[in-house]
Order: sequence, then structure tokens, then C-alpha cells
Amino acid sequence: MFYLRVLLMHVIIISKTVKFKDIKYRIVIMCLLLPTFNFAQQVKIIATVKDSDTAEPLAYCNVSVSGTGKGTITNSDGVFSITVSSENDILVFSYLGYKNLTISASALLKNKNVFLQKNTYELQEVEIHADNDYLYKILSNSRRKVKSNYDQNISKSYYCVETKATPLEVIYSNPYYDSVNNFALINHVYEKERQSEETVEILECLYNATMSGAKINHFSFRNGKAFIPPPKENYFLTLNSSKAMGQFCYFEENENFPSCPFQYNKRTMKKTFNLELLSFDGKNYHIKFYPYDNLRNHFSGEVWIEKKTSQVLNISLSVKNAETCPLIPLFEIDTIKNFNMDVSYSFNPEYSYLPDYTFFNYDFIYVSRRDTIVREDINKRTTSKISSNGLIYYYDYNKPFILPYFTYDYDFNDYMLMTFIPYNKVLWNSNDIVLLTTKQKQQIGVNDEYGNAENQLNIKDGKIIFEKFFQKDISFFEFHYVFWSTDKRVILSSPSIYDNISKDVDKMQFPSDLYNLKVQILLDVTEIGDSIVCKSWTIFDTMETFYKYAETSNTKAFFNIYFDICEIERRKMQKQLDENKYTLSEIEAIYYSTKAEMEKISKQFVMETDRGRDDKNMKRWNKYVLENLGIDNLELVKNTEKRKNQ
Repeated sequence: MFYLRVLLMHVIIISKTVKFKDIKYRIVIMCLLLPTFNFAQQVKIIATVKDSDTAEPLAYCNVSVSGTGKGTITNSDGVFSITVSSENDILVFSYLGYKNLTISASALLKNKNVFLQKNTYELQEVEIHADNDYLYKILSNSRRKVKSNYDQNISKSYYCVETKATPLEVIYSNPYYDSVNNFALINHVYEKERQSEETVEILECLYNATMSGAKINHFSFRNGKAFIPPPKENYFLTLNSSKAMGQFCYFEENENFPSCPFQYNKRTMKKTFNLELLSFDGKNYHIKFYPYDNLRNHFSGEVWIEKKTSQVLNISLSVKNAETCPLIPLFEIDTIKNFNMDVSYSFNPEYSYLPDYTFFNYDFIYVSRRDTIVREDINKRTTSKISSNGLIYYYDYNKPFILPYFTYDYDFNDYMLMTFIPYNKVLWNSNDIVLLTTKQKQQIGVNDEYGNAENQLNIKDGKIIFEKFFQKDISFFEFHYVFWSTDKRVILSSPSIYDNISKDVDKMQFPSDLYNLKVQILLDVTEIGDSIVCKSWTIFDTMETFYKYAETSNTKAFFNIYFDICEIERRKMQKQLDENKYTLSEIEAIYYSTKAEMEKISKQFVMETDRGRDDKNMKRWNKYVLENLGIDNLELVKNTEKRKNQ
């Protein structure tokens, strides 16, 4: 859980009711402008893949549509969902250690179960050697093979992590007596029969993953959704496990993870790890490895290597009570201990042995030495067992998502990204991602048999709002990107961090040093078959905004008129996108043309109003906003000041 310090906010928002004229006519016009999309007839298939002998579900089995490059994998229940063009399409099922199977879509619509058979081989195909030196040679050859691959690729990727917490102990350093109910909060150690494990989060995200060979270089956030129930003690969120787990490379050393054989040359490998051949089927080696000593600093595991190509097909790693841990607590006073982890990497021979999926689970003891979230006057230490399991699935190689058009230069975690990149239901419904399990759906409260959950987070004004406790909203990631709204106005924060700056600002050489206003248009573009859906928002970037001039009635309206002018340009762009069908390149051209026009007109506004200090031109621009949006900013400021003086 990587921690990012949030910069001091220069601008805050307050609610003001804004009245609009002719609202009925506006609603009618909006409805008439809604786009209509015609989608090609497609067939959605949902089925379960099982072992033919045991009828056990096969987790993370590859399912692809023959001849299309389109595919998905099963979840841990063996269930998959995929959309095909017609019932005549052929689906191919492949799973390590099992025979490939092809089935028509029409057959799967009738029978929802797919049974795979294990491979069988003749006895003479088993290799026999006098010692295990050849195993180190196999791993060394495979290591050289994978390290020499620098091919650049990009794929879509799906990430899901489920976290559960088991309370073990709560200690209050200062017993507190409630003034209403008059009861004492006492230290409590949970007995084993009362240690109830409960889900504390299910987080799903979509990214573009860029990679060099088998190494993941970067995840670019596309969209996310999460389910977080109210806590019994403290909230627990995994902020950056996707980054930590996705960018761990099994053949490169990483100080945050234990080591494995592929990170060493043959000589060092022989000194550190013992290797054993578990099986050889004539095509693939199945090799077990474990360290001679220092088990806490080295992975144990198994690897499947293809004999003909020396390519790794799958590698599984495991460590108990590791000395190194890829996660850190959000607060320095908190502690993570007893970290255990299992992780498995799979590579697809059908796609040049590129990453297929990463499955991981880990658990640890988390000691929180903080006040409660809801009562700052209560000091306590909470000890919990945290268990997480997750999946990163890579698909649609070289067909990446269209990322939101929005500029941010900070390394935000997934939850922060979700506060300013709105949940995209159309995107989630149009992707053949890995399904949540039946148990996960029950926890989230999904009623339909197969469908992913809606976004459970209440994201408002750039922050995530949780349940109310003691008549108080709990919020995390109070952020600095403010979405334009008819009933929200922007004001300078008070007290201002610039109060100590000289008031004689007119004598400063460069007026541009005294202010900076930054507004962006966020454009979200989603491809659905042959159609493209575009949604946009106007966002005030308070991370980059400051204003050092003296505050007056006009300058209070200045920020909002600036914001509103940008919103007018966004509406023009959205109307243009809604009324016509454009290609992706044309949409991009319209977006950048709108940005240029927005910068031009906002700059004109700033210069003509002398940064909000010219009364005559402020009235003229205020009228422009009133005519286009129905908002009278000067009147709102005037009424606000009246109420303050009453």
C-alpha cells in the first residue's frame, strides 16, 4: 500500500442553489440530442469448464474464439463469459496439462458445461538422468531466453483483488466513557470462535499494460469500481497492489520480494536452490525448486518449461513469513508482520509466450496504532489478520483501451484515480472480463445470475464518501479535481496560504506569477462494436491553481466565470460529438480543437477583465455566462455577502 502525500488545496467548493429558466425545454433538448447506437447482433455465452474425471472446476482456463484473437479466462469457479459474433463461431479451450478442446458456440448455448481431459503419455517418453545438473541447465537456458526478449507489446488488462479481515485484538489506551450512553470502551481479545472473517473490499480495475517481452513496464488506468462495506473497526484498503504485483518480474531481482532461481546465473543458482524433476511428458518439464536455507528470503515453487523453445509456460512461487514485503502501511506508526504469499504467472504459447495472467494471494498481521476514523478522541490499537487474493489478466494484445483524455502527472493509486475518472458502465458491460465468483456476487448483492457489480463507492466532489457514523460523513482521498456543476461554486480557501505575501502586487514585474487557473476537459471515449460513445466533463484542477491578488466581490466571481466559460466550450464539443458519427482520429481532432478554443477564450476573459478587477468587463462576461448557462455569478456573490453580513 504505497502512500502518496496530498498537496495543500488552494481552492475549495461550496454549495449554492442556482436557478435555471425554461428547465422543461432544456430537458427536452437534451433528450433529443442523446445518441442512438445500432449494435450488430451478438451472442453472449456463459459456461463452466471442468475436469472430465473429477468434475472439479478449472480456474483460469484459456477460452478463445478461433481465428479472431479474442478470448478470456475462467474465474476461480471455472466460469467464463464471452461474446461471439454468431452461433457458428468456434471456441478453443486450453489448459496446462490438459488436451485442447474446440466447441461450437451453438453447442455451448445448449450445454453450459465444458469437460477437459488430462494429457496421457507413454512411459518411454520420460527422461532419466544420473544427476540433476541438467535441470539447472534447463532453467539457465530458459533464463537467457526470456532475458533476451525485448519485444514491445501493449494489452488490455483486468485486475481484481478481494481483501478479507479477521479482528484479533482491540486495545484502548485511554478508556472512554460515552457522554450519552455512559458506557466504557474496554480492551477486547477475540476468542477463536468469534474471529469472524469478513470481506472489506472487492476492487476491479481496467488498464493498458505495456511490456517488454515477459516484463510488465507500466499500467495505465482506464476505469475502476469497488465494493467496500461499513467496517466494524477501521477501514482497510489495498492502494497499489496492482502495481506491486504486476510489475514484479520473476527473472529480475527486486528488493521488495524474495528471490527465485531465474534471478541467478547457473553457478549461483546451484549454490542457492535445489531442483527436482516432478514430471516430463515429452513436451514440457515440470520442475520443483526450493532454497537450501534462509527460507524467508527465497521463494520455493514449481515451473513448467517447454522443451522445444525453453519458454516458461507457468511459474508458481511461495514464501512463508517473508523477510521482505512489497506492501507498506499507510501510516508509519502502523505495522505489517508475518507476511506470507503465493503467486503464479502464466504465459500463453498461442500469443508468443506473452503474459497471460498473474494470480496471487497473501496474508499478514496488520497492527493499526491510530485513532478511530469516527472518533478522534479515542486512542486504540487494532490487530487484524488481512488476507487478499487477486488476479491480473492480460488480453486483446495490441488492441489497447482508448485512455481518458486528461492530463495528470502524479503517481496516483487506484482509489484516487476513481475519484476523477468516472465509472463507465458501458465500458464494463462491453468487455469480456473475468467474472466475479458466485460468493463474491452474494457479498456485493448482485441479483442477476451472472453480471458484475455496479460501482458501490459514493464519489462526490473529488472524494470517496463512506457510511455515516455518529452523524458524520467519513471520506477518503479528498482530492483536488472539482467537476463543474450547476449548484457548486468555487471560492478561495480561507485562510489562504498566500496571506503573508505583499499586498502591493501591482508593482510585481510579472503578473503571471500572481495567478494561475487551470481547467481541463475530461473526455471518455468507449468503442462498442462499430459505434463510439463519448462522454465529457469540465474539471477545475486545483492542484495547479493559485491566486495572489487581493480578494474582492469581482474576484470571487472571477474563478467561477472562468470555470463556466470552459464548461460552455465543453458543451459545444459534446453537442458536436452527439449529433454526428466520427472516427477516432476525428474525435481526437475535435477534442484538441476544443481545448485550443477554450484556452483562447479563457485567456481573452482573463486579459479583458484584468484578472477579475475590471468591473465593466466582468459584467459583460457575467452576462455571457448567464445567457449560455443561466448562472449569474455576480448576483450569487452579492447574495452570499448579504447573508454573511446579516
